Amino acid sequence: MGEIEPKESLNNFKKSIKDAIPKIDAEYIIIYNPDKWKYHVFYFIDDLEKVKTEKGVIYTILHISQ
Repeated sequence: MGEIEPKESLNNFKKSIKDAIPKIDAEYIIIYNPDKWKYHVFYFIDDLEKVKTEKGVIYTILHISQ
């Protein structure tokens, strides 16, 4: 979870978050809550060796419905 600096506009939000999150070779999604000024990053990882040195919670996706 990260903090978003409260300001009038979030125009440069994407660039500042990209600079702040870990550089992992994986797809990811960023969920942000402008009401609380916080964000969460979720990575979709196929090999846990990519994140051995990172801290966080690991979830296993068992099924995705379409």
